[in-house]
Amino acid sequence: MAPKLNVKELRLAHSMTQEYLASKLGLSRPTLIKIEKGERMLKKSEENRARELFGVVEEHTPTKSDMRINVPQKKLGKFKQVLLYMLEKTAGKPNVGMTALYKLLYFIDFDYYEKYDEQLMGLTYIKNHYGPTPREFVKVVEEMKKDGDLAELIGAVLGDGHIYKHPRCDSLRITGDAKKMGFVNYATHLVEVVFSKKPTVSKVKRSNAMTVTIYEKDISKRLGIPHGSRANLDYILPKWISRSRSNIIHFLRGLYEAEGSLCYHPPTSTHKLFFANKNQYLLKLVATLVEDLGFKQNTYINKVQVSRKVEVQELKNLIQFRSY
Repeated sequence: MAPKLNVKELRLAHSMTQEYLASKLGLSRPTLIKIEKGERMLKKSEENRARELFGVVEEHTPTKSDMRINVPQKKLGKFKQVLLYMLEKTAGKPNVGMTALYKLLYFIDFDYYEKYDEQLMGLTYIKNHYGPTPREFVKVVEEMKKDGDLAELIGAVLGDGHIYKHPRCDSLRITGDAKKMGFVNYATHLVEVVFSKKPTVSKVKRSNAMTVTIYEKDISKRLGIPHGSRANLDYILPKWISRSRSNIIHFLRGLYEAEGSLCYHPPTSTHKLFFANKNQYLLKLVATLVEDLGFKQNTYINKVQVSRKVEVQELKNLIQFRSY
């Protein structure tokens, strides 16, 4: 029997609002609230839509008729590369859901096997109702999400965070505006996901500032960011981020959420999406990454700016800027 879906946990993990998820499941927001509180069960049709939306596979109990292809050495690193390439090529296509991705992975693996007598990714497939399903899919995607969350948190900390050194531990503090609780909630979620611990959120007295704070051992080491001021820090992007387009996008999102702005001036139809920071090394890094993603940017004294109307919208959508 498949485990029950924790709708609230999945919604928060995917940074969805209740209104958005309710619309996707064909429910009203009050009904979704009842489901999240355990006051109402998901109907089978609603559960199927939720599984499809979140990419949660419902496996059946294997039988002798199940199709199994076991390969001793799995190549999960290659699997991640192939999956990211597929997602990039199929993004926005209405008929490409989880079932289609599973089938594409299956045919890619076995087409490669027919040509070279070995599987490209070394995945183990089981036969489900809608076709072959790679057992490793959910686990690997969750690992990729964690990598993405960590890359985003590093970006947010470099943009608007501070790591303090204490005798027995470190503390991380990210500062936001009480009038912009979207960012505060976003930062709180990132910290909780990465450290598996809820941070303390508080308002600074006689100020509009909100702080997200956590105390933990080796925060500086885990994030790869030194204690203290970063005004002149020449930050070197880790290879696990620089070699992954997905992680670069997540890293940029963290930076832009902390220190980015989107401006539109109707009289002149001027569009601007920019990242502002006084650290010249960080500005140069952001400019390089933005250009590597295919966008034209202009670097000024304290900011990196994208100004072409179409590219502003494309970059905004790519990094999901302010999409809380």
